[in-house]
Amino acid sequence: EQILEAGEIIKSPGIPDSASILVSAREKGIKVISEIEFASRYTNATKICITGSNGKTTTTMLTWHMLKSAGLDVGLAGNVGKSFARQLAEKDHRYFVIELSSFQLDDMFDFKAEIGVLLNITPDHLDRYDYKVENYIRSKFRIAENQQEGDVFIYNLDDETTMQYLNNYPIKSTKAPI
Repeated sequence: EQILEAGEIIKSPGIPDSASILVSAREKGIKVISEIEFASRYTNATKICITGSNGKTTTTMLTWHMLKSAGLDVGLAGNVGKSFARQLAEKDHRYFVIELSSFQLDDMFDFKAEIGVLLNITPDHLDRYDYKVENYIRSKFRIAENQQEGDVFIYNLDDETTMQYLNNYPIKSTKAPI
C-alpha cells in the first residue's frame, strides 16, 4: 500500500516490468525509473557508459583502469562494482565509467551518456523482451537515446546486428565506429 502511494519508484533492474506491483504503479500513473536515472540527477560528471551483450564488464574495467592510471578523477559504477547512486553518495567524480545492462537502460528517460559505447548485440534475456529480439535491440540502442551534438556514440562496425539496426534509431551525437 505504501509503495502505491509513492510519487516515483526507483526499480532494481532485476525486477521485471511484469511484476504486479509495477503494473499497479504504472496504472496509477506512478513513474518507475532505474537507479541509473535517479543517480544521474545528482552529478555533472561526464558519463562514459558501456553496454552490449558480451564484453561489457571487461571493457568497463579496462576503460576505468586506463582513465584512473592517467590520473583522472574517475569512478566505476553500474552493473559492475557499486551502484551509481552508492558511488555518488560516497564521492562524486569528474568522470564515471558505467556498465549498463539492457535492464538498466529500460527504465531511463532523461539519463544521458556523454560517451555511449555499444559493443555488440546478440540475442539475450529474450524472456524479458517478449521473446522478440527487436525489443532487446531497442533496449540496447537506448544508450544513445538522449545524446545530443557534442556527445559521442561509439559502436562496433563489425557487429552485424548493430549495423543492421543502426539507421532505425535517430542518433544526434557524433558517431564513432570502431
